[in-house]
Amino acid sequence: MTALGIDYGTVRIGVARQIPNTQLVVPLATIAPNQFDTQLQQWVEDFQITQVYVGLPVSLSGHESESAQRVRDWFEKTKNQFPDLEWQLIDERLTSVVAGNSLQQLGKTSKEQRKVVDEFAAVLILEQALATREKSN
Repeated sequence: MTALGIDYGTVRIGVARQIPNTQLVVPLATIAPNQFDTQLQQWVEDFQITQVYVGLPVSLSGHESESAQRVRDWFEKTKNQFPDLEWQLIDERLTSVVAGNSLQQLGKTSKEQRKVVDEFAAVLILEQALATREKSN
């Protein structure tokens, strides 16, 4: 089983992938939402993807905002287009903040961060999902 992690946004989607047969996760891409379906089909074939974990932006208090509803709507639509994959929403509180802080510590400017922060957030989402899956096994 090989998984993708997704940080969905209306402007950019960050994607990370699991290295097969490991718990290692690497950034894969930041793409526009209108390119995602075609690209996902290619990744499924290239990397033998079986699972997709999508970050759900929940507030610190646990409530869902408008952005969470947008993610849920996109998740349902996309899940229905790719029914052979196992789909799951993952609480992604603070992943973008942690990703941005990490990139800042690496010396990336705000402009440089914007290009890759979504990929790094996707890495965190997928790492969290894999760790949770590992604990339950």
